[in-house]
Amino acid sequence: MEAGIRAILNFAPTVLKIPAGIRIHHADFTSDLLSLAYYMDHDSDSDGAQQPVPTDDAEGAEQ
Repeated sequence: MEAGIRAILNFAPTVLKIPAGIRIHHADFTSDLLSLAYYMDHDSDSDGAQQPVPTDDAEGAEQ
């Protein structure tokens, strides 16, 4: 793009049409927050210690 934009982080629940050569990542706070809450409730040791939360590969969310 003329302004030098090389990537977009999209928080809107819509698909964007972008020029070729621009990277885009779709962020969904609702599903990420639900996932975090789930792991906080279900991933603990018998002593109560929290386990690491797995992360998604950002490359799979690009279009």
